[in-house]
Amino acid sequence: MMNVLWTRRIGYRAAIVLLVLMAALLFVVFAFFNPRRPLIYKIADNYRGWVVVRYDDPSCTPLEHENIFLVITIPSSGIGCTSSPLQEGWRITLYEYVSGGKVTRRIPQSGWGHGGEIWAGFSVPYKHSESFFVGTEQELKKSWSSSPK
Repeated sequence: MMNVLWTRRIGYRAAIVLLVLMAALLFVVFAFFNPRRPLIYKIADNYRGWVVVRYDDPSCTPLEHENIFLVITIPSSGIGCTSSPLQEGWRITLYEYVSGGKVTRRIPQSGWGHGGEIWAGFSVPYKHSESFFVGTEQELKKSWSSSPK
């Protein structure tokens, strides 16, 4: 009986310590990294090249929502737009090819030499836009002369 009570006390203490550590970690993430809602770019199937997304454009629709994700649709032109503002800060970002409203495959992200297909992402806050490249490393290297200015 004594061993059971001792084990429960240790378990409760460990659980409390774990919860306090998790709360501290969440505080640090929110305080220093300014996280935003996760984002999915839904890109027209098999699109290759530079993508440009314009923000704060009143002629465009607001960002869509899919579960917890914000959604930016990129048509076959490679140019997406939204009336929503550009939000800086850390976030989880996914990229997917879509056709007929259905996901055909996720587009991998990775470092150089590891088979990723999303590259050279940058935002230009004063122009309310962001850009990135979809394709292989070799395609990216050939595309620099046509990158968005």
